[in-house]
Amino acid sequence: MTYAIVSSGSHLEPLIGFSRAVRAGPHIAVAGTAPIGEDGETAASGDVYGQTVRCLEIVEKAIADAGGRLEDVVRTRIMLTDISAWREAAWAHGEYFGEIRPACTFVQVAGFIDTGWLVEVEADAIVGVSDENKPVVEAGTADAAATSPSEEAVNEGETGPMAQDLAAADVLERLKLPWHR
Repeated sequence: MTYAIVSSGSHLEPLIGFSRAVRAGPHIAVAGTAPIGEDGETAASGDVYGQTVRCLEIVEKAIADAGGRLEDVVRTRIMLTDISAWREAAWAHGEYFGEIRPACTFVQVAGFIDTGWLVEVEADAIVGVSDENKPVVEAGTADAAATSPSEEAVNEGETGPMAQDLAAADVLERLKLPWHR
């Protein structure tokens, strides 16, 4: 199994004992990502949209460094110190993920390590999911199980978009990552 630790180069990583991202097999988990500029200072001071863009740039690089692509992202978490600013963060998130459409949660937190940070972003990806046919099933319009072949069909080697849908759904259904328990 592929296992890789991705470092951002932060002096805090060994001190705290964390990595920017960790890849285990096809799974990539990107840690809470703060809006830190190339100069090591807070980027876009006072600007939720600008800080979210900076966080997403760092997330995208971490995923690429781990061998994935933004299209492999299946879940994001946006943490804000002021939830009333969610629209600015959502705008930036939509610019990156409008076509990808991962599961996403916005939450308000009491604060971050640096009081100048208004937002942090986390992401989870499954390498290879971007290569699959990902239909959008609108709520109440279809039963996803009705459009996918049986698990036995996939296990017997059937291929094609429907078999891939089941394979991706099966991975997500059975995914039992420690941070989701």
